[in-house]
Amino acid sequence: MSRRRWLHFYLPAFLVECGIFMLVLAQPIDALARFGATPLQLGLLGMLANGGYALTAIGAGRWSDRLGRRGLMIIGLAGPLALALALPLTGNFSQLLALATLQLTLLGCFWAPFMGALSDSVRPAGLSAVLGWFNISWCLGSIGASVANTLLYNQYGTRAPYWGAALFLMAALLIVALGHPRRRPQPEEHTHPLHPRVGYFKAMAWLALAANFFMAGMLIYLFPRLASAEPLSLVPAQIAFLHVLRLLAMLATFWLMGATVRWHFQFGAFHASYALLVAAMLLTALLRLPILMVLPFVAVGVAMGMAYGLSVYYSALEQARGSNLGVHEALLAIGSTSGPIYGGLLMQASPWPPLAFIGGALLLAAVWLTSAWLHHHRHPSS
Repeated sequence: MSRRRWLHFYLPAFLVECGIFMLVLAQPIDALARFGATPLQLGLLGMLANGGYALTAIGAGRWSDRLGRRGLMIIGLAGPLALALALPLTGNFSQLLALATLQLTLLGCFWAPFMGALSDSVRPAGLSAVLGWFNISWCLGSIGASVANTLLYNQYGTRAPYWGAALFLMAALLIVALGHPRRRPQPEEHTHPLHPRVGYFKAMAWLALAANFFMAGMLIYLFPRLASAEPLSLVPAQIAFLHVLRLLAMLATFWLMGATVRWHFQFGAFHASYALLVAAMLLTALLRLPILMVLPFVAVGVAMGMAYGLSVYYSALEQARGSNLGVHEALLAIGSTSGPIYGGLLMQASPWPPLAFIGGALLLAAVWLTSAWLHHHRHPSS
């Protein structure tokens, strides 16, 4: 395994995800603790921040195919780093909302060009294994963020993760700005022919990705509100621990998908992801014992691992990988945008907060049935 790939891609992926996820997890909890944010305000926080990311990611992916990747990557790290230092100074929810939105909007310049550069460095035959290690790297960063936030909450309060995240982003920025990863030459005669249905599977994977991050957005931005009330009464450190378990399940899924190829161009993986997702939504709404909340978080971790692994693999196969990965990141963000605002409206309007997750389950079940119907009518024999 290439040491240069570890240094230039896997290590920065870990550092960036650790820093950004620390910020994303901290913002709704900090908004609740310092400003008493309502469910609708939390939904608005998720909608605007992730919506800005989606718009930027699409453009950044396309521009990186034409203009190069490094400059966009530096912008995508330097901006969020500066805003991480400013977030602890916010004095009201409106200020926090504005800075958090700008932060993720600028981050949209980073991931699609970065993953495009990684895909440029490997031939298609080795793409699955390389993306498996990449997914493991950023997932470890998410786990590190959850652990770090737990420790910082307990010792220093809800603003401490902002300062900690800045350190991780600074380290990643130095590696990206100073490093010189090699682009592997891929002469036409050495490239493998693409599967004839790669475009179809890419579209199905994008739909599943958006559905999974719809649920993830609800867990990040709305679950703290649900969990803080009776009978769960979870503290921020316990919520962060549940996210650690979710990410460990995702990590195991990434390892399995990177080590095998049986899932390539098989629709069964999509069914499994949707089934786990709907079950997790219902369990989140109906379980009332804190210890049992482990079940939906682990189920979501496996479902998200499958959907993300499928989407990033199909997106990186084609030549316009920067554009594809920009759409991949945008749909990820659109799911994270629509989940919080959809659930936030339901939670605000209902006297029974778990209704938001039941409504989410019904919506995702409809998406699952629609995708299955489309697959059956397009490929009835499969």
